[in-house]
Amino acid sequence: MKYTETLTGNRQEPINYIFLARNDSHLIAALQKAGWILTDKVAISSYMEAVKALLSTKPHPSTPISPSFWNAKIQDLSFAKVPGTNWLSNALHVKIWRTNFVLKDGNNIYVGMVNANDGFEWGVVPKIAPDLDTERELFYIDLNRSGKIESHVKVQLVKPLIGKNFIGDQFFTDGQVYIISVQ
Repeated sequence: MKYTETLTGNRQEPINYIFLARNDSHLIAALQKAGWILTDKVAISSYMEAVKALLSTKPHPSTPISPSFWNAKIQDLSFAKVPGTNWLSNALHVKIWRTNFVLKDGNNIYVGMVNANDGFEWGVVPKIAPDLDTERELFYIDLNRSGKIESHVKVQLVKPLIGKNFIGDQFFTDGQVYIISVQ
């Protein structure tokens, strides 16, 4: 599966990362070293914490990220990074799914998709920034600066495309994906 999908299985944004890592802890540590915050799991209690933070205007960058789907399942891990002060409308996100594949060297294969918020629709639903490639490159820069990349290659996964996600936000991409082996 090369694309994320809606709840009903319709194609959305293509994945733009493939990670090779020993396990979840190894991958989480690499992303945290790169300055990314592991977000809270989606649950009523975590959303209540986010609402409290919103009402009190206190930052809560680990607030749960809206679910995305790949291969008919919700993301297993989510991370956020807030480059400015507005943790709600200006956050970068990476959503990661485990696959069932393990390489001969013991590394697990994960797929991911990086995007960013660009304000809100209807005052409450995060609007996604259309340029997926810039977000992919910014994420790569963070990982590279952290020194946690053992090796990498960027390849063409899908043809360049312009599309829309489930709420109608447009996106565009050159269709390339980074394959990153994490130290």
